[in-house]
Amino acid sequence: AWTLLKTRWGSLVAVLSLQSGAALISSMFSSTVSDALTPFFSAPLKMLSVSPLAPLVDALSDFLVSLLIFPITSLLQAYASVGAVKIFLDVLRGQPFSWNRLLKPKILEWAYMVALSNIVFYVTSFGFVLLLFPGLILSLGFALSGLIFIDKDVDPIQALGESWQMMRGQKMFLFLNFILVGFAMVVGTLACLVGLFPAVILSMLIAPVMYE
Repeated sequence: AWTLLKTRWGSLVAVLSLQSGAALISSMFSSTVSDALTPFFSAPLKMLSVSPLAPLVDALSDFLVSLLIFPITSLLQAYASVGAVKIFLDVLRGQPFSWNRLLKPKILEWAYMVALSNIVFYVTSFGFVLLLFPGLILSLGFALSGLIFIDKDVDPIQALGESWQMMRGQKMFLFLNFILVGFAMVVGTLACLVGLFPAVILSMLIAPVMYE
């Protein structure tokens, strides 16, 4: 991943820019909708304010809002994800960068990626509610599904199943890699942000390199 970062940084910066833009727009939309919906969810949750769960009221409200609006925010995120996966695969296989590959997904690819991202989000969200660990295991098990979907031209369910099979016995390895990249992000942030962006791109490459 580090070698690819040094040799194909231009392509990877383009991917980071697209995904950052999509994330920023989604965040702005989520924030606007959340301001309106949070009071709606907070009202019935006030009954918890006198229980040991009182500190969780705000977090639970935010979680319920995220469940409600994710199908909308996933539309833009899926668009960015299709292009990102294509460029990752091209970088891994020594193919030249193409703006069309990054910015012009096929309609069916985009629609399937929307479906895939929603399945993963809701399944893992339910898993995180079940004492965190099931959600973490599901997230790691499905980590390669987007890559498989684009690379092998299968449907979302097939991509999820194949990702789960490929990640058997590999979940902890991927998790440890993400922890190491997390340390790199912390160090990069402390170093006047100089190393933050390379560390972020490195984190994006871990799963594609593992898949290849």
